[in-house]
Amino acid sequence: MKAYGVTESEIEQLGMFNTLTTIFFSVGTAVLTFGVGLFVDWIMEGMPCNYGETLAKIGGSICIFIGVVLYIVGIIFIKHRRSTIQRIKRDSFTIE
Repeated sequence: MKAYGVTESEIEQLGMFNTLTTIFFSVGTAVLTFGVGLFVDWIMEGMPCNYGETLAKIGGSICIFIGVVLYIVGIIFIKHRRSTIQRIKRDSFTIE
């Protein structure tokens, strides 16, 4: 049987990483979906005025960029969480 020496701060850190990962992926998905939706509306419907077309092009591009950045930040937090778990496992010991 393995015994894991986990401190309270490590548990809080893992919980924080889980929360932040969920938040960044959720917000990233929402922003990315909104940006893609702007592009799809622009391609399928066309915009009645130049301002709408500009909004669809620039706003869609910005939303997609922000969505990708949020996904990258979420992946960074997943890697931090994984390294914390590996450190806890590395510091474990076997009980007979």
